[in-house]
Amino acid sequence: MTKPRLPSKQSLADLLTGVREFLFVPLGSGSLSRTLAVVFFCLVFAGGIVHWFYFLHGGEMTFQAFDWTREYSLYSVIQAAVRQMRIPYFVDHPFFYTERFIAIPDTNLSPQVFLLNWLDIPQFILANALFMYSLFFAGCLLLMRRYRLPPFAFLAMVTLAGLNGTITAHLAVGHSMWIGVLLLPFFAYTVLEIVQQDAEARSAKPAVLLGLVLFGMFLQGALHLMIWCWMFLGFLALGSWRYLKPVATALALSVLLSSFRFIPAVLTFQNFGYDYISGFPSLGDLWAGLTRIRDLEYPHIGGFFGTLGWHEYDVFIGLVGVAFLVGFGIYLRVKKDPALDSIRFAPLDVPIILVTLLSINYAYLVVARLPIPLVNSERVSSRFLIVPLVMLIVLSSIRFGWFLPTIRRSAGAQTLFLAAYVVLVTDLGMHSFTWRLGRMENQFPHVPYTMAYHIVHQVDPGYVASVNFGIALSLATLAGVLLYLARPRLARLRRPGVPH
Repeated sequence: MTKPRLPSKQSLADLLTGVREFLFVPLGSGSLSRTLAVVFFCLVFAGGIVHWFYFLHGGEMTFQAFDWTREYSLYSVIQAAVRQMRIPYFVDHPFFYTERFIAIPDTNLSPQVFLLNWLDIPQFILANALFMYSLFFAGCLLLMRRYRLPPFAFLAMVTLAGLNGTITAHLAVGHSMWIGVLLLPFFAYTVLEIVQQDAEARSAKPAVLLGLVLFGMFLQGALHLMIWCWMFLGFLALGSWRYLKPVATALALSVLLSSFRFIPAVLTFQNFGYDYISGFPSLGDLWAGLTRIRDLEYPHIGGFFGTLGWHEYDVFIGLVGVAFLVGFGIYLRVKKDPALDSIRFAPLDVPIILVTLLSINYAYLVVARLPIPLVNSERVSSRFLIVPLVMLIVLSSIRFGWFLPTIRRSAGAQTLFLAAYVVLVTDLGMHSFTWRLGRMENQFPHVPYTMAYHIVHQVDPGYVASVNFGIALSLATLAGVLLYLARPRLARLRRPGVPH
């Protein structure tokens, strides 16, 4: 009987060299590279699935803590609507000061809600989170392919953009609509496409796709996130008028596509606004939000208009994450090297800086007091930071991808970066462990919210007409968008002899 052959030192060394080559340079075409790519992407994707499954307690929720009590009531109405196959125009008790259910803008009315016909509410929340993470992963893959990022740069982007403290802290307290943050890689991708377009050969396609991304956020109930993205795009156009047309196109499409939600919401809340509370009270609090792990036991902080729990200031990425943004997002942006000119993305400086400034202290107070429907609903401006933060993470990852091949022959530098990544994952893992839903429900229980909501019929012809007209307008706009995007393929189909 022959003994099994152990791999030689040389073969192990070759394998390690191949792994390093794989991680630190753009994907090649060799068989080893393809094999490692399959293993790598499967492991990264599975890691995210495991994280969200554990974070959301495997779908076993009590709905007795924080805003989860409200979320259960909202989803119970949506589930009843799905199972009864009826539009929930009205409910029998006021939600957010109104019985007009469709007018409530931060409910999840995405196509995924049809799963509620078979799943119970906790299972649906978990399934929806896993689906949105899958979309997030696909968006990061698009960015990787577009900018030929080495796998290690892709890994940094997925980790920081998908596991930062903003999304985990808000989900922990029952802000289920914050799962829409996972669509931000698509927002970044389309914005970068607009910024990089040649002025003389500009296509409307990126702006149309951007409108669809914003619409997807609103379908998820992430109205506020969409408004913050509007702000970002408005400042992009303000910084350079050449982007006014694509920005206006994207904004207009997002409104038209969302008509079935916008029109009833504006009709219902046109004279309603929230009282502004606060952004980050100080730069010190912003720094703490980025670098310190705190939970809801930390005392509420704020200013003259009220105080807020730590989840409103939590944007944790850890010291390694901050160093990553400073080094590759800021330093390489200003470094004088002609090789970096194609990835400076200078037009994004203005929106990143201005939206960040609006998130601090009372910078947004004047805007919050303006009688503009929906815009005056932004009472916590510290939340704005997630948009420029994810955009800076994407830009840092692109520049990191430019840098990594320069250390492909330096085992010491590669080891240092791998060690830093281990620290980063450990920090973000500890943050998620601290904010995991099971711990929140056990440590901060509330009295169960037992009010039952039922779909009812009411006589309100103006509101019902606004919903029906909005549905028709949304569907017509969506059909037009899909036909526009399908035009190239339809044109090829019409040409005889052209391969499809």
